[in-house]
Amino acid sequence: MTRADDYQRLMADFDALSEAPPEARAARLEVLRAEAPDTARMLERLLAADARTATPLEGGLPSLGAVAAPAEVVDDRPLPAQLGEVVGAYRLESVLGRGGMGCVYVGVHEVLGRRAAVKLLYPDLCGSDEYVSRFSFEAKIVNEVHDPNVVDIFDFVVEASPRRVACVMELIEGPTLSVVLAERRLTVTQAANICLRICRALAAVHARGVIHRDLKPDNVALTAPLDSDFAHEGAIKVLDFGIAKLESRHVEHRTRSGAILGTPAYMAPEQFSGARTDARTDQFGFN
Repeated sequence: MTRADDYQRLMADFDALSEAPPEARAARLEVLRAEAPDTARMLERLLAADARTATPLEGGLPSLGAVAAPAEVVDDRPLPAQLGEVVGAYRLESVLGRGGMGCVYVGVHEVLGRRAAVKLLYPDLCGSDEYVSRFSFEAKIVNEVHDPNVVDIFDFVVEASPRRVACVMELIEGPTLSVVLAERRLTVTQAANICLRICRALAAVHARGVIHRDLKPDNVALTAPLDSDFAHEGAIKVLDFGIAKLESRHVEHRTRSGAILGTPAYMAPEQFSGARTDARTDQFGFN
């Protein structure tokens, strides 16, 4: 039997034990302690870790409208554009959400009918060279990756009157990983395959010399049905490269040296200290 076979058997045992009533679980572990003590110890560790986690691995279905439904507006700044307006070639249909730098709309191409996510900078940031440069940098580096597990960029739009800066990207018809983890538990197979897809996305990004620097469940979207095993490429999409940077071997840098950018709960120690970041920074966030 190969190590892969051993792993599959271990995961099957874990899935069965995690769903079993406490009495049946204890009885099965007692048998395993006598027949296969190493396996029993590993299963006990897995079960203990599963019991401790704040977002456990199996449960009810989340709302599938988490991405497609119009978002509640909590920012008091004016919207960058009104619904029905055309930005580039896309007519804005609805608001998906708002962030610190801008607003994301659902847009429809006026000729092709293709739906896309249109991310516009807030009007007060469109006159800032720093923010426009960072925004265009995000579009450039994502456009160069070309990986099925990374969100695709379709276009970058700059309009003079009124002043608008927009990035047109793939519209993700699915919830973020954070929404799913808050409302259901994944099977071990689903969780492992999602992690594998994220690792492959990071490998593609790092191969281009790009460091994401804000990897977290909010920045991973699930595109496959929630009852699937997420085993195919493109089943997830890594999003939001807004604070990404190039490694030092590349010429261009768009984030200030020493600037502390990121989400504190997922930041590596070097981000807190403003020290140099590299691919290990994303690995820390992934862990």
